[in-house]
Amino acid sequence: MFLEDHELYEAYQSLTNLYPIFEDESNVDQSYKRNRIRSQILPNLVSEGMNAYRTYWNFHEWEEFTDKDLADGNSPSVDYLKLSDTNWNKLSRAKRKIWIDSHLKMMDLPPLYRNQWDEILSQENNTKIRWESSKLIIYKVKGKDLYLLRKDSRLFQTPKLLQNQGSYYIEWNRETREIPSLSNEYTISTCQAGDRIQYRWGKKELSEIMRELQIPEPIRRFIPILRTEDTLLIVFLSMFDKSLKDIHSEFS
Repeated sequence: MFLEDHELYEAYQSLTNLYPIFEDESNVDQSYKRNRIRSQILPNLVSEGMNAYRTYWNFHEWEEFTDKDLADGNSPSVDYLKLSDTNWNKLSRAKRKIWIDSHLKMMDLPPLYRNQWDEILSQENNTKIRWESSKLIIYKVKGKDLYLLRKDSRLFQTPKLLQNQGSYYIEWNRETREIPSLSNEYTISTCQAGDRIQYRWGKKELSEIMRELQIPEPIRRFIPILRTEDTLLIVFLSMFDKSLKDIHSEFS
């Protein structure tokens, strides 16, 4: 939120009244280091173009803040963003960081530290990049788009099966899907090792299908699946990305 000059003035006046500054000789006495910094050093740094934002984040860890500190009204956070591989290849390393930092800002996440960015670039020649912090996963397969994934998002929550007035629903990733009929033999699960399903011209491993569709590896094991004990019936890919079609087995 940006304030007009008169609003800033009123805010400053209000703060001054609520939290008065008790002036004494110590506030101007140059024998105190804090006063020498304020009167001699800071003006020089400002005149040299010091960036207060960068300076602040050089001395503070993002993990110090809680979710309550970051709450933005009722606005839902952005759970993930997909960044084009074409743009990645066009940009220099320095401009890539600016590009990624600008998208992290949209997700209410802090910019990457220099050492974090160096760690990411050190994986650039690998078949994939995977970097994690306490709040974020950066994932990119060579030649494919880059994903920024919030670790506290609903993407990383187990799908829920809900019942309401005789109807059944799957809830995951802020999405809900109704299942017209559900017998006791049907269950909701996620991708397991060795799972196979009828896809196009034959049966394929589900993990391979998800890889071909560029679904990030960290997300694959959370996508909801309707199944019986030994058969996959529906894989709800559209609950992750609306541009993808759900996979329906020939038995569903």
